Amino acid sequence: MLREALRVALTVIMKNYVYTFDGKVRKRSKGVPIGLKLTGVLAQIFMLWWNGELASRLRTFGIVLKMYERYVDDINIAAKATRPGLKYRDVQVIMEDVSIEEDEKLAPDERTMELIKQIGDDIHPSIQLEIDYPSRHSDKKLPILDLKVWVEDRE
Repeated sequence: MLREALRVALTVIMKNYVYTFDGKVRKRSKGVPIGLKLTGVLAQIFMLWWNGELASRLRTFGIVLKMYERYVDDINIAAKATRPGLKYRDVQVIMEDVSIEEDEKLAPDERTMELIKQIGDDIHPSIQLEIDYPSRHSDKKLPILDLKVWVEDRE
């Protein structure tokens, strides 16, 4: 009952949002009202759900995460490299033997991030990932906000 009440209340708020532009009061015609604080709160709640769903799917599919951090809409992931030949098809990760040779030509971080992207893109149509990884850069360092990070083996 609470769920339905919240759904109705949020629908009424979002469909009847008015704003002032150029001295005129206007009713929002599509999308969500960017200036409404509630929109930001709903976006944060949605991202919490989405992040949990991605982390759960990655665990289910055997992708080992060493780090998973989110800042607003940026996700930083460090994962153990996936095996060549793993592909995401029909909401599952499968081994495609015919893809192994082709996948071996890719850097392990590229191969892994492409798989993670496919899994993440399939969670909800409103979120489509863009990926980056160290081997894409000549210095093998990944830019994250104002930093450059890299992976190195240490004893």
